[in-house]
Amino acid sequence: MGSRHQTLITGDVSEEHILPYRRIAHQTIKKSVPNSYQQAINSKKCKEWEKEIYKELDSMEKLKVWTITEKKPKDHPITCTWVFKIKKDNQKQVIKHKAGLCT
Repeated sequence: MGSRHQTLITGDVSEEHILPYRRIAHQTIKKSVPNSYQQAINSKKCKEWEKEIYKELDSMEKLKVWTITEKKPKDHPITCTWVFKIKKDNQKQVIKHKAGLCT
């Protein structure tokens, strides 16, 4: 590996070459939202995502969204996907992780 050294920046720096704070924050938050169940359970925030997954499944069970049956050869199960979101307050602080199961 090559050695690193500090570089002194002199003169004016144009703001057009500096990424705005909000854009960086948005990109960071966006990267932390999983795109799949696999990403959620393998992420650093897996405990939060797992908690939300179980909350969603418990809610669906209480609402009797489905009935578990034995699959017959002629049956075609409906595929589903998990959708994950991060809820933020007015100051853009993370206040909640959310998980939803969609068909």
